[in-house]
Amino acid sequence: MQFTDSAGGYGSEPSEKQVRYAQQLAQRSGLALPQDALLDRERCSAFIEEALGKSAPSARQIAFAESLAATKNEPLPAAVRSSAKAISEYIDQNQHLATPAAGGRSYGGGGSSLRSSASDSLLPTDKQLLYAATLARQKQVGLSYEQLSDRAEISRFIDEMSGKGGANDGAYNPANYKANVAANVAGLAAGMGSSAFGAVAGAAMASSRGGDGSPLDDQMLSRAERGGERGAELDAEMDDLFGPSTQAEGEEDTPLFREGQIPF
Repeated sequence: MQFTDSAGGYGSEPSEKQVRYAQQLAQRSGLALPQDALLDRERCSAFIEEALGKSAPSARQIAFAESLAATKNEPLPAAVRSSAKAISEYIDQNQHLATPAAGGRSYGGGGSSLRSSASDSLLPTDKQLLYAATLARQKQVGLSYEQLSDRAEISRFIDEMSGKGGANDGAYNPANYKANVAANVAGLAAGMGSSAFGAVAGAAMASSRGGDGSPLDDQMLSRAERGGERGAELDAEMDDLFGPSTQAEGEEDTPLFREGQIPF
């Protein structure tokens, strides 16, 4: 489809995926999405490039980039850690250094998403990553790349840090997830837009691993518990964040902030 205007016209229309990705980046970066970016593929691509430079990388991107930096015996540069575009370029330049411990996973499409020959259902959800990052910060422990890239491993970590384990060792139960995460996440979410959660998770990972990311505010994290938010009110708040808890036992949990491969 072609769009035209009195100034000489637009080019071909951007794809639906491209528009959605531009909208997500606009929320993450705080940039206004211009109308012409919704009508012209080239202008949409230009906006995406600009927004990537001002967006924070995801938790998975930071974890993978740190594993690559470790193989080079060097810290991950601060400039790389703070920019989705810079970290994508760093990953593209160094992903040949990925070790077998990474489970054969690599970043593709400009480093914007974690890819694997296995199904994405084996990867942790963003809600799991956020909760694990919070626990790691509270317990002053690190998170390995294997934990960040495997749902069973991150579930086992969450259970261990939550004082659980036993018969359901490593099992992630969507039906019980809200009760487990509410006290730690509700206060954080109350002070932030949901589009900022990916950046918060990345900062928490960096802090727990001894990086230079900003630590989470413990007072903010415990606000829900200190304020006595319980029962129906907290459930309603969690529903606003994650949607109603309608999953049956063993049903797939839908990621909240799925990082999609650049769709063009």
